[in-house]
Amino acid sequence: MPWINELFDKYHEQGMTFIGINVGYNDSKSKARRFMEETGISYPVIFDERGGIPLIYSVYGVPAILVADKNGIIIFHNSRVPEISDHDFQLLSR
Repeated sequence: MPWINELFDKYHEQGMTFIGINVGYNDSKSKARRFMEETGISYPVIFDERGGIPLIYSVYGVPAILVADKNGIIIFHNSRVPEISDHDFQLLSR
């Protein structure tokens, strides 16, 4: 979470959007909210209680990190946070 917070803090004002998704398996909204508060998540988080989002994006485990370019095309899909440099951000935002 700290790495994603850092990316959010660095790039959100430049137009990069970050959205966390809690898939809701064995979880509740109150537990998810408490986890966000405890970990200091600074980006928006969606609670997907029906679990449909992982099916759409072929997510089979958590954590899963997906990065899309400005056209919505997924260019990164992994369980680790990508290293995004200023140069990478410029390429993504074109």
